Amino acid sequence: MVSFNTLLSARLRHDPGKPLITFYDDLSGERTELSVTTWANWVAKTAGVLVDDLDLMDGDHLAIDLPTHWLGTVFLGASWLMGATVDSEAPVRITAFGAAGDLVCSLHPFALPCPEPVAPALDFGHVWPNQPDVFLGVPSDADLLPDIPPSSARVMSDANPLSSTGVSQLIAALRGTGSLVIVANPDPSSLESRATTEHVDEVTWS
Repeated sequence: MVSFNTLLSARLRHDPGKPLITFYDDLSGERTELSVTTWANWVAKTAGVLVDDLDLMDGDHLAIDLPTHWLGTVFLGASWLMGATVDSEAPVRITAFGAAGDLVCSLHPFALPCPEPVAPALDFGHVWPNQPDVFLGVPSDADLLPDIPPSSARVMSDANPLSSTGVSQLIAALRGTGSLVIVANPDPSSLESRATTEHVDEVTWS
């Protein structure tokens, strides 16, 4: 049994500069890569948003309704860090721009504010810059799905990080030394070349 904070701290000690999340959107042409350290900073800032801006506490429930995107992994990590349970039926909801929610994300590559006001919802792009790179709350000590074995593989997948497959892949990578290449709106013709370019060990394609 191990908490998310323990897993992340171990990854930060052993390979802080190693890529953890690489994201492609074949429709927009976006490529975003987050090292273990950069991802941990995003997670800490976002956990601060959940606590300070959404008033969530350890044990609360949170719905995260985002398309396949690197921010999905960040919101998962932030939820695990501060102790919220991800639940699709939860009253507090995080959504992409254009959908109703309590916290709305533009899905811009640099997590900029939404192109139009989203009131009465909060705009993630306005609130995350105010948070420190270190979570100032008390990390949750909840167990993080200890039955998922660790992985040392670099896995390329088109699974939404918020799906059961995506969650399992993220936890396996965190428990081991692995990393993920997440592809949204995949172009099948780029699969082979990208696997080579990204030094992928395993491909999981729907």
